[in-house]
Amino acid sequence: MKINKILSVGCSNTVGVNLEEEIGIYDYLKKGNDTSVLGKKVREYRETNNFSTRYANHYAAEVTNLGISGASNERIIFNTVEELESKPRGLYDMVLVNLSGQARMTFEYMEKLFDIDLSYETEHLLEYTDMGKDGYKEFLEFYRNNLFGQYTTHKKQTHLYRYIVTYLESKQIPYLITQTVPTDFKLKDFTDKCIDVTFDDYNEECGRVRARGNHWLSDSHQAWADLLIHNTEELYGRN
Repeated sequence: MKINKILSVGCSNTVGVNLEEEIGIYDYLKKGNDTSVLGKKVREYRETNNFSTRYANHYAAEVTNLGISGASNERIIFNTVEELESKPRGLYDMVLVNLSGQARMTFEYMEKLFDIDLSYETEHLLEYTDMGKDGYKEFLEFYRNNLFGQYTTHKKQTHLYRYIVTYLESKQIPYLITQTVPTDFKLKDFTDKCIDVTFDDYNEECGRVRARGNHWLSDSHQAWADLLIHNTEELYGRN
């Protein structure tokens, strides 16, 4: 199978967050809309070194990276479907769907979409809202107390997993589904077109060192790209 154009969708590891620590930039938390000189430097380094680009380089292919830091599975799947529905059929030769944590949720506020993780404090999102610190804390507490339950973390997630597999199969688009962080779900229960070890577990088991910001560095991204390539060629053959 010839791969010329790739779609990769996921969360912060798909973006390549914390890779910039390799060039001495620490504690950078801004999103992709940062137009400063520093923001451009960080964005370029991430784009060059994340696993999606490394995977694409192997095939001398072009990659569209729709990673969003903190993205929920709902957001990742929505972005995948929206991108594929808005483009000509057959544009992408391979779709990489990199799912995230089951405790993450997407919500709309002031006509913008935001993601929160109900399992930890997400104070860094405060700068993107307009409700003040006390209001934001109250908002998070409400979500955590009322929505962090079995429906959100399991039943809804199960249907999301089933939906993206059914959608991609119906479109007859070559794909590979992975998970970033450990969850209660085994991808093999939904599809054989997957890697059934998470990005985090794979790198930890191999003894690789995390960045200070808790994500992964270039060696981990290269190793994950190599695993993606191996599984792609097992499923779909070599170029």
